[in-house]
Amino acid sequence: MSDTLGQIPLDPALLQNNSLDNVRTRIRRIVRSINFELLENNNAFRIHGPDLGYHLADPHLPQVLKTWSPPLGLNDVFLYRTHQQYFDLCFEDCWSGYFITKALSGYTGDIVLLHLDDHTDMMPTLLAQTDTGLMNPVTARIFDPSHPADWISAIKTGCISIGDFITPLFHSGRRIHVRHLNNSSPGHASPVPVSRAFCSYPEIPGYRFATLTKEENSSPGADGSYLAGPDPFTLFEALPAGKVILHIDLDYFINDFNGNVGALPPLSPKELYLRAQGKLASFLKALTPLQPRIELKIVATSPGFCCALHWNGLLQELRHGLGSFLNESEAGP
Repeated sequence: MSDTLGQIPLDPALLQNNSLDNVRTRIRRIVRSINFELLENNNAFRIHGPDLGYHLADPHLPQVLKTWSPPLGLNDVFLYRTHQQYFDLCFEDCWSGYFITKALSGYTGDIVLLHLDDHTDMMPTLLAQTDTGLMNPVTARIFDPSHPADWISAIKTGCISIGDFITPLFHSGRRIHVRHLNNSSPGHASPVPVSRAFCSYPEIPGYRFATLTKEENSSPGADGSYLAGPDPFTLFEALPAGKVILHIDLDYFINDFNGNVGALPPLSPKELYLRAQGKLASFLKALTPLQPRIELKIVATSPGFCCALHWNGLLQELRHGLGSFLNESEAGP
């Protein structure tokens, strides 16, 4: 790597008017859960991949990983992703975008994303705007949302991270319709238009980063739509045309820690699991008529959010529920 490759210049006035601690604090607000390095001359910084400190919120994670097959350690969590019989599986849900490239490749129509998650995952990224498309500022290479290798690089460097994997999909040239099954009251009675956008920060002059805007009023030129709610039967009604992708983050069913170290689960494990089973049964029933349309199924376990003690039980329930939709010939060996 050259001395300048991957450097993100800072506004000189920022350094003149703030202490180094304040500069670091302001950079942290921008990069969120990404490791960064303030360079020696203090006029630029580099990002260095995800800060996984939120894994420490779950005291049970190391022990549960040892029971995995093959046994895993904390250092294996970030990169873990695999294809299973009934769904693609990852720990960190940013890898869901990597799996979604299978549906994007060679396809320019609409995508309908059934998004089961306790979070929206539509925050700003650190992918930069250029005249020819999005760019990974660490590698200075163009990011194509339909290329798996570009996702791998963007996730490893931190340009795509926790909370923003849906955002690049709207920058793919395809219309994306998100139907977000969550645990809160719906904010809108009908889908809200969503458009790709770019945000800038006074601390980083000359850079604009990929993000999204939600419009309250009708927007014919929008890049897709968003609708959220806690009732799967209402949410899954009258879906738009297009490929349907199912994304499930286990923290939709149980969110013990929400990534906060020292947080305590809101209820006992038994009560949490009983509630999760009710949500799972309702979701699967609402999903039944949509099964023929679903192109991909993706599950993320959400370390530091959904306690690892729940993973095996929830995954087994999902294998049984989603697998029951497949006939014997589709299920394979």
